[in-house]
Amino acid sequence: MLRSLPEEVGLTTFVLLHIPIFVVLMALVFSSNARTRGLARIVVGVFLLAHAGLHTLFAAEVGYEFSSLVSSILIFGGALVGGLYLVASYKDIHHRQ
Repeated sequence: MLRSLPEEVGLTTFVLLHIPIFVVLMALVFSSNARTRGLARIVVGVFLLAHAGLHTLFAAEVGYEFSSLVSSILIFGGALVGGLYLVASYKDIHHRQ
């Protein structure tokens, strides 16, 4: 869909589409409902790991455009944080049992 747009328009659209996604995720992650908050945090952690996995998988493809240092820091830094959160949550759950 975005590939059919001129490069500058496609890039701007890509970035702007992340804003509502981010707002919804933040609302869920900081929900006053403990169950919603906990589940959302786990889903975000899993997503960050899967997202980095997909980038790793597609990095060798022709036309892959997320190889800059900033992109790599955001993508793989997010995966690191998501993974650490999941490990800490797992240890916390099993420690309580």
